[in-house]
Amino acid sequence: MEMKYYIRLPNNTHKEVKQEEYTKAFSNKMRIVKQTQVGSILVSTVFLGIDLEPFKKSEEPMLYETMVFGGVYSDTMQRSKTHNEALEAHKQAVKLVKTTGWFYSFIKIIDDLKKNTTVWLNSDKPKEKK
Repeated sequence: MEMKYYIRLPNNTHKEVKQEEYTKAFSNKMRIVKQTQVGSILVSTVFLGIDLEPFKKSEEPMLYETMVFGGVYSDTMQRSKTHNEALEAHKQAVKLVKTTGWFYSFIKIIDDLKKNTTVWLNSDKPKEKK
């Protein structure tokens, strides 16, 4: 199966193009759909421009990807076919991180403290009382 390439248009639709045109458009800011920082966690939704599931039966290409970077949900990913689906996936990922991610991260910190496995940087290390 031959790889198909797409570019995202200003009206948030896409069109199939030749590889050369895709390569030129790949570096532009039209690739970033939305990014949200939640504390140290980043939720990022991008237009990749290649069909991420080329062997599926659907006619519509899977061109968008939402990923979580950091926290307990790091590397969680959802793929979408349309711009609107991608925005909804982004919204749901942010909601997941905001409503549960902080809690599990907090529990992990507490568990690390109980196990005394936390590594302190010199500047962050608590001062001992004399």
